[in-house]
Amino acid sequence: MGVHIPDTIIRNHPVNPYFTLLCPANLILIKGHSYLLEAVANLKHMDGICRLWLAGSGELSETLYKVAQDFDILDMVVFLGEIPHADLIDYYKNGDIDAVVLASVELGIGIHEGIPVSLMEAMSYEIPVISTSTGGIPELLRDGAGLVVPPEDPISLAQAISQLMNDPDLCCQLGKNGHRRISEEYSINHIVSELHEVFCNRQGCE
Repeated sequence: MGVHIPDTIIRNHPVNPYFTLLCPANLILIKGHSYLLEAVANLKHMDGICRLWLAGSGELSETLYKVAQDFDILDMVVFLGEIPHADLIDYYKNGDIDAVVLASVELGIGIHEGIPVSLMEAMSYEIPVISTSTGGIPELLRDGAGLVVPPEDPISLAQAISQLMNDPDLCCQLGKNGHRRISEEYSINHIVSELHEVFCNRQGCE
């Protein structure tokens, strides 16, 4: 699966009063939201102010709200619910998002992430991403295309977020590396070209 590469990228961020994280994922167990909320709770006692936007709906909606309440971070978390895809892309285009994070976990018996489109789309807009070493994610984020932490590890996740909050140069470099990875390997045009080559090798093309 591939994603569209934007024709132009404008990374002139508005002056945000806080570092804004987005997690674009359905509120289901495999996405690991509870560990992400715990990471944000750890950040509250560390060295920076951030906001976490959760874009998605699902069976864990009420449970995760209660988790955020128990961690006393409702002032740091915004439950956006399910939003139109066009609105998500506008967040990226307008510079509303400083980083995208996906705290995916392994559920056993072969149930894990593939290569999440949510990460690929953010990377195509030079948004730095953080995720976990599950499924196909390490392959996507290899060679500095994103930050990778162990699954179910809110401390490591908090430390990775803190890295980005305190290092604009790292954010910029990860954004550029991620964009390059998507452009070279996961763009729609690249995928179509690969499929065409496979088809021609099998069927013969004049």
